[in-house]
Amino acid sequence: MTTESVLSDLKTEHIDHVVCLGDIAADGPQPREVIAQLKALNSSVVMGNMDAWFLNPHPHKVRNEKAQRITEIQFWGVSQLSPDDLNYLRTFRATIEMSLDITTDLLCFHGSPGSNEEGISSTTPDDDLKQMLSGHHATVFAGGHTHIQMVRRYKHMTILNPGSVGAPLPRTDQDRHPPWAEYAVIGWENSSLRIELRRVPVDVNLVIQAALDSNMPHVDWWIQNWNGTTG
Repeated sequence: MTTESVLSDLKTEHIDHVVCLGDIAADGPQPREVIAQLKALNSSVVMGNMDAWFLNPHPHKVRNEKAQRITEIQFWGVSQLSPDDLNYLRTFRATIEMSLDITTDLLCFHGSPGSNEEGISSTTPDDDLKQMLSGHHATVFAGGHTHIQMVRRYKHMTILNPGSVGAPLPRTDQDRHPPWAEYAVIGWENSSLRIELRRVPVDVNLVIQAALDSNMPHVDWWIQNWNGTTG
């Protein structure tokens, strides 16, 4: 549902290539369907920390009831995937590099170019950024992991986070996710770099129905956490 909203919005653009920044199938009711959509798009995908976990599932440190429920949902998600699905996850790369033009490169990753568990935010100190980007060179760096949209400058480089298609983080102290999907469009047009962060509304009722139709554990809790409602 959230993916369909983004794909519908993209019909207004001429898109040469789709890159997914990882963590594709965790924490939701349709892990198989998401994988099928990415395969159909022939998109490039970087290895997120949860994608790596799906290939080697192991218990997390559980500090509270919420964390326990999330862990059980994640193990359920692993159980839904076929051997072909897991082989698809094994094709994901740590980084994906592409040229926007002859002088402009884009480097995509999950958390940072060196680790899918590091997070780059708008407040990450420059000294920490220097370490995270060490050994990597690009005009534009694009990463995920934090689920929060961001564009910032560092020296001559631009760093962005497109947010999250399926699980953008709330902007308040509430637990529920906002009812939209997030992504970014990057292009090189008329000798100028274009970066556009986008949000598109999602059909909340369709998301809730998909969860109810699944056999995902803790589904009523998941719906309440996702949208602040009960199923």
